Amino acid sequence: MESFVGTPGLETTTLEEGAVLFHPKIGKFVMLNRSAAFLWAELATPKTEEELIRSFTSSFSDVPPATAEQDVRRALARLRELELVTPTDG
Repeated sequence: MESFVGTPGLETTTLEEGAVLFHPKIGKFVMLNRSAAFLWAELATPKTEEELIRSFTSSFSDVPPATAEQDVRRALARLRELELVTPTDG
């Protein structure tokens, strides 16, 4: 199963309602909302999509499981698109 990890070399600043990442390779800042910042923090070590969903569901218990799963999948796809996470070999 494919795992993902936060791309090394990004600068992170945690905010009350999320985080700001600076991607030096592309010279851009990326604002993360609270849930995306949670996922980013989880990706300090390699995690599979399923592990991220379980951890998100556990931490955001007010979000219905089906919604949490959909949100995590979308957020992970967007983080990949922005080159903020890197696939690993498991």
